[in-house]
Amino acid sequence: MNPSTSSPLHARWVCLTGFMGAGKSTVGALLAELLGWRFVDLDTEIVKQEGRSIAEIFTTVGEPQFRHIESAVLQAYLRAEVAPAVIALGGGTFIQAGNRALLREHHAKTVYLEADFDLLQGRCCTEEGTRPLMQDPIKFRDLFQQRRPIYSLADLTVSTAGRSADVIAAEIATNLEPNHARPAVSD
Repeated sequence: MNPSTSSPLHARWVCLTGFMGAGKSTVGALLAELLGWRFVDLDTEIVKQEGRSIAEIFTTVGEPQFRHIESAVLQAYLRAEVAPAVIALGGGTFIQAGNRALLREHHAKTVYLEADFDLLQGRCCTEEGTRPLMQDPIKFRDLFQQRRPIYSLADLTVSTAGRSADVIAAEIATNLEPNHARPAVSD
């Protein structure tokens, strides 16, 4: 594919990005089903490879080493020729400039799942201990504010406000593969 053409119809990878709790894994699995593609949850793959939770990795080796592992796992998937696939990125994956460059290199279509901070915070609070970057509520809000402009660099932004995961996945499928998507699911 010519790098200058960015038609979603030719995408081999669709990568969902967004803040913690945005629904990347849930929507990603539904989107993959709609498209008939493979689904990869990057955080799940990191946990499998490392044999420990994301929180344990952060605690034992720190965030910089975690980001290195995360980039390596993403790169391995993009180079493994398992496409087409929908990849649910971790909340910080797309923030790393090197990862964004890698996604562009592989002609991945990126989709930002945009959600209100209060909704995200509420979702993340129900998963106590599993989100290492959520320990301090003030830092959590600051992190959200810092990441939003970077997430908006994605090829497509989809609001998740008041909508079910099925509806969101259908909207993305329609935008990415209009000839292959099923009709949108009504609320």
